[in-house]
Amino acid sequence: MTPEQLGAVIRKARGKRSQRSVAKAAGISRHQLVAIEQASTNYTRITLFALAKEVGVDIKAIPK
Repeated sequence: MTPEQLGAVIRKARGKRSQRSVAKAAGISRHQLVAIEQASTNYTRITLFALAKEVGVDIKAIPK
């Protein structure tokens, strides 16, 4: 899965929830979430796991 594809999956899974509320619940900044959704940043697996859990994405879908 490319960073662009991952960003699209996260954005779609977030649905109508605001970036701010999802980021806060995942323990990251809104700016970090935007950068992940736009595939314009590097991120840690810990960040991705927290974000995936918050938006209900299967963690197995995250590349190693």
